[in-house]
Amino acid sequence: MTITASGTASARITFGAYGDGAPPIFENTQPGIYRTAIQVQANYITVHDVIIRNTREHGINNFGNNNIFENIEVYGTGMGIRTHGNNTTIRNNYVHDLIMIVNDSNWDNDYGVMGIVVSQGDGHFIYGNRLVNLIQNSIDYGKDGAALEVYSEGTTSNIHFYGNYIENCDNFLEIGSYQVKVLNNALLHHNIVNNCRGVAAAHVAGSGSQYSTDINGLYIDNNTFINAKAFWISRAPKPDTFYVRNNIFYMDSISGFHHDGRYIRKNNIYFAPDIGSSISGYTLDPTEVIINPLLNTSDFTLAKGSPAINSGYPVTYTSDYSGQNFPVNNPDIGAYEDQGSVVANQPPTINNPGNQTNTTGDTVGLSLTANDPDGDSLSFTVNGLPGGLSINAQTGSITGVVANTAAGQHTVLVTVADGRGLTAVTSFNWGIEQANLGPTIVNPGNQVSLEGQAIQLQIQATDPENGSLSFTSSGLPTGLSINPQTGLISGTLANGSAGSHNIVVTVADSANQMANTSFSWLVGTPTATTVPATATLVPPTATQILPTATNVPPTATVIPPTATNIALSATPIEPTATVEQPTQVSPTATTEPSATPIVPTNIPPTATTVPPTEVPPTATVVPATPTTLPPTATSVVYVEPDLVCPAGTLVPIAPVPYE
Repeated sequence: MTITASGTASARITFGAYGDGAPPIFENTQPGIYRTAIQVQANYITVHDVIIRNTREHGINNFGNNNIFENIEVYGTGMGIRTHGNNTTIRNNYVHDLIMIVNDSNWDNDYGVMGIVVSQGDGHFIYGNRLVNLIQNSIDYGKDGAALEVYSEGTTSNIHFYGNYIENCDNFLEIGSYQVKVLNNALLHHNIVNNCRGVAAAHVAGSGSQYSTDINGLYIDNNTFINAKAFWISRAPKPDTFYVRNNIFYMDSISGFHHDGRYIRKNNIYFAPDIGSSISGYTLDPTEVIINPLLNTSDFTLAKGSPAINSGYPVTYTSDYSGQNFPVNNPDIGAYEDQGSVVANQPPTINNPGNQTNTTGDTVGLSLTANDPDGDSLSFTVNGLPGGLSINAQTGSITGVVANTAAGQHTVLVTVADGRGLTAVTSFNWGIEQANLGPTIVNPGNQVSLEGQAIQLQIQATDPENGSLSFTSSGLPTGLSINPQTGLISGTLANGSAGSHNIVVTVADSANQMANTSFSWLVGTPTATTVPATATLVPPTATQILPTATNVPPTATVIPPTATNIALSATPIEPTATVEQPTQVSPTATTEPSATPIVPTNIPPTATTVPPTEVPPTATVVPATPTTLPPTATSVVYVEPDLVCPAGTLVPIAPVPYE
């Protein structure tokens, strides 16, 4: 039968017995050598509870991945179950009384009698099988047959061969390949091998054999060998690649026992009734002993007081031959782990660190200590820690920075566990005080002002504890200062303060926690424009008058006077008088350039001065209309028509002589 249709991980395709009838029987009795009963060329296939027999080469030949072969009886075939795929499971099968496939007079070509064969792929799980009567005569080799044959036709990796019972075979293990293929990581552990001629026969790369294999990791650990007397290794393997550890070699007679020593040996026990304190031609490793392991002969378990109990080399397996826990305390030597030597698990203990006190913002490092009487690894968990803190589950160290929101009382509960169901608990109080958090300050933004401008700028700041605050500053323009209690910047920008100023304002609370902010303050200079004066020709008796404006507010606007044709009586004025310049207007006023005096003709020199009418601050002055004076006049006056004169006085100007 050939299976070509695949199942899936969630929907496997199953071939096997159903109901209460006898199991199905598969055989291939056609003439010829290369005959197979069931060939699998598909994935996710399960074959179970069938009988396979009388087939010259393969009982089952698997090329698929993720396939399972279980509860199958195979006999009368050359190979029981063979796999080339990945992730193959071969379990709880009974393979027995196999035959030679080729056995002729041509040298070095005989083969057959192979219980389980692994030829390629990654991940092979072979356990719980009974492999019996796997030995036949061979013209080439005298005897042939193996419980596990690793014959690689491609890279073969991760073989897990454990919990199997092997009886009456030529070899427990044979290793070879086609044209030096690679074998990676083969683990053969916790098997019972009863009455086989040899333990292992390996064709190692470099030996010159056409069946050589490049071995990278072969481990024969915790097996019990009864009358298995020989290791044959074709040549020394690469360093640190072949290990034999924690095995019992129990023999009826030491005669014929042979090791070629080409592997690493640790914590093995050797015994035979006729053995002395040494094995002829064989040097023990310092960890190995010759001693009676005290086996129970009915099932090869360890009797009470066996020197194999708790004497093994540390290895990483999790179950023994019977599926029970491994190790219990230290590993035992042999296939069985003595469960009677179990010591009751004791709970761990933890030390209480006492009550703790910290302040928000503190950096914390608190180490908790715990102990386990059994030496178990411990893990820590915790509830109720203040915010910002955490515990290292492996070391019990509590670290972190206490959060600003963690103020208050905390009940902390710490649990330590041994990984085997037992725990210890302790609790303590952790008081967290609120630290002074310090004030905060609001940046007012960059400022722009003019010299002479009155300033009021409030700096805003708050304190989380609502405490009193004090303010200081640096870099303020001349004329300004800050109120240390309120943070108000006030004053009038002084003349000469123009320029860019870098301001820093600092606020401090009662605990001298500070905050600061910085901004720039650009101070400008006001620009004045001169307004031309308008001259008025007045009668010969007029005296030259110049109105002068003083104390003009920055927002004043120059408006013309409302007076028209103001009559002036003149008296003679000395001809040496000069014109006084008008007074400069405040920063926002606009003043045009000074006018050039108008010199009329024929003005008598006997004019007298008539005061002009005073104009209120908001009055509009209308320019006077020039009037031609009689030719006897000797001098002239002019007035500034566009000046705003709030509460001002008119300043006389010396008369200009008439020429």
